[in-house]
Amino acid sequence: MVDQTVRVVPLADAPQGRISARILIEDKWQEIWFDAAGMQLTQTANPFLAVTLLAAMATNHTLVVDGPVSPRLLQNVKRIQEIFHCWAGRFQIVPVEGDAVASSEEPQTVACFFSGGLDSWYTLLKHQQEITHLILVHGFDLNLRDEELRARVGKALRGAAGQMGKQIVEVTTNLRELANRYDNWTFYHGPALASVALLLSPNFKKIYIGSTHDYSSLLPWGSHPVVDHLWSTETTELVHDGCEATRITKARRVAASEVALSSLRVCWENRDGAYNCGRCEKCLRTMINLLVAGALDRCPTFDRPLDPVSVADLDMTENNTRSFMIENIEGLRRVGGSPDLLKAMREAIDRSQAKNAIAALKAYGARRIAKKGAAAVAHKLGFK
Repeated sequence: MVDQTVRVVPLADAPQGRISARILIEDKWQEIWFDAAGMQLTQTANPFLAVTLLAAMATNHTLVVDGPVSPRLLQNVKRIQEIFHCWAGRFQIVPVEGDAVASSEEPQTVACFFSGGLDSWYTLLKHQQEITHLILVHGFDLNLRDEELRARVGKALRGAAGQMGKQIVEVTTNLRELANRYDNWTFYHGPALASVALLLSPNFKKIYIGSTHDYSSLLPWGSHPVVDHLWSTETTELVHDGCEATRITKARRVAASEVALSSLRVCWENRDGAYNCGRCEKCLRTMINLLVAGALDRCPTFDRPLDPVSVADLDMTENNTRSFMIENIEGLRRVGGSPDLLKAMREAIDRSQAKNAIAALKAYGARRIAKKGAAAVAHKLGFK
């Protein structure tokens, strides 16, 4: 391990409705902040432990947190690290230091993260009698610089929350300025969600995180049923929810709610500032989900037709996207869907599998060449 530290120094002079900390990584200081107007915010350093853990692991530096940290969270940090290290060897297991101080808070209400997508709507509809608050985060998939889109999304989801009789909590954070420097969002989004949950922990005894994958298609992913609960504290439980349901099952649940359909938002690419661009992989995937569920024509947030040519051109080389496409092929076939669309989906799978096979052969060839080269050098030097 490099003899350096990642240091977290919470700032005491933050304005009302904000907590912030200075983060030292690789001899550079950076301020990370969270805003949440009208909410009680934690006085612990728990959110900043979650924000910096993967960065410390990626740089192989000891993490030192100058502030109170949940004893339960400190105890679970080693297991969290073991899981991420098993998933990706670039994450090294590092020492984590902090002052273990248990909270005396007694929160009574329940929240769920709410982006307006299939996963969060499914969790809300499933637990709507229990959930009182919905948490919308600006700064994750909503770029802080895109104020027009943020305003549009906020207005739509505040309206949906009101129709459901729920209170929406809007959190704004710049944590991606740190996250993007040290790893990709595939892994970092899990600790990022945890950091916001820990920020709001004085208010909620339980916070649901909607699942991305069902039990049959789990893969290494930042928010995951084996990890999310490990971010819990003595007073607030984080619950990964919805693994029992495929995306088509979730789409059918959403299709039964006009409120959900009228505000459904899944796009993270936000091309041309669109609420749903209708062209990216996630938009097209969800449009097919809704088509199978018999609800695409009732969803006003997708205003572009489902184009088989665009589907055929999708990149399915990643296991994550390919598993969703396979699910959609099976679902569409069962309901007797469009042959042209089915053909386009299979073309996307076949082309991507061919790309993966070529890449694997190239990698194998490079390894063979390297091995033979090393053998030839050893032979010349007289080694056997």
